[in-house]
Amino acid sequence: MTTALIAALVVATVLLYGLVLLRLLRPEGLAVLVCATAVADWCTLAAVPLAGVAALLRQPALATVLAVPAVVQVGRLARILLRNRRGPDPAGPRFRLVTANVLVSNPAMEELAAELAALEADVCCLQEVTDEHLAAIKSAGLLDAYPHTVLDPRPGYHGSVILSRHPLADAAQIDVAGGPMTRADLRLPGGMLRVVNVHTEAPMNRVKLAAWRRQLRALAEMTAPTGAGLVLAGDFNATADHRSMAALLRGPLRDAYDEAGSGHGATWPRWRRPMPALLRLDHVLVSPGLAVRGARVETSAGSDHRRLVVDLAPATV
Repeated sequence: MTTALIAALVVATVLLYGLVLLRLLRPEGLAVLVCATAVADWCTLAAVPLAGVAALLRQPALATVLAVPAVVQVGRLARILLRNRRGPDPAGPRFRLVTANVLVSNPAMEELAAELAALEADVCCLQEVTDEHLAAIKSAGLLDAYPHTVLDPRPGYHGSVILSRHPLADAAQIDVAGGPMTRADLRLPGGMLRVVNVHTEAPMNRVKLAAWRRQLRALAEMTAPTGAGLVLAGDFNATADHRSMAALLRGPLRDAYDEAGSGHGATWPRWRRPMPALLRLDHVLVSPGLAVRGARVETSAGSDHRRLVVDLAPATV
C-alpha cells in the first residue's frame, strides 16, 4: 500500500512540474495547451497537500522537491489575493467605464440593464449582444441614459454595443483580424478618448486559436487619434499568463485592474457561492495619458462573466 502511494506521489510530482514548466514556457501551438496555461496557476497549488503527503510518508526528497513550488505559489497567490490599492485615490474629475460580457443566452437582460443604469457610468461596453438583448435593453430604458451609441447586435457570440453619455466624434463596427468589434471616439470635457470594445475568439480549437493570436497582435497595434487617450475594454478570452496577452501588456497599455484593483479580480466563470471565479478573462487596458482612479469586479445578472467597473481620469490633451 505504501509503495503504491509513493509511486502515485512520484507521478503526481512529475505532472505538477509539467504544470510549472507549462507556466514558464506558455506554449500556444495547441488549443489544449492554451486552456491548460489558463488554469495552471491554480493547479500548481496541489503542491501544498502533495508536500504534506510526502512528509507523512517519510519521503524527504519528494517533500523537498514539492515544497519549492508550494512555497512559491502560495506566496504569489497570497500577494495577489491580499493586495489593495496603495494610498487614497487622487481627487479630480472621473470617467467611469463598465465592460460586461452579457452572455448570449442571458435570461435576465432587463435585470442586468437595471444594474448597469445604477452604476451611472460614462460609457458601457457590452459583448455577446443579440437583437433580443438589445430589445430588452431598450425596454428597460437603459438607452434613455445613453443618447450616443454604437450598436452592432449579432446572432451568436460576436455582437457588441457601446453606450455613451458623451458625444461621439467617430463610431464604427470594425474588423480586428477577421473578428467584428466596435469602436467609438468620445468627446470628453478633458479631451478625446478612443474606446475599443474587445471580444476575441475563444481559443478552443486550432482555427479559433489562430484567430485569437492574430486578434491579440492586432489589438497591440491599436492607436488613437493624435492627442487622444486609448482604452481597450472587453472580453479578451486571455489571462496575463498567456504569452500573446503578456506581449500585449508589454506595450504602452496598462491593465487598469492590476493598477488599482483589490484581490485577484477574476471575472470568469461566475460560480455560485462558495466557489469563486478563477480567471480574469476580461480587461480594461489604458494608455499612458490616462490615470486609473479605481477598479473592481461585480456580478452581472444572468451572465457567466463578472463585469469590470473602472474609474479613470479624463484623457490629457
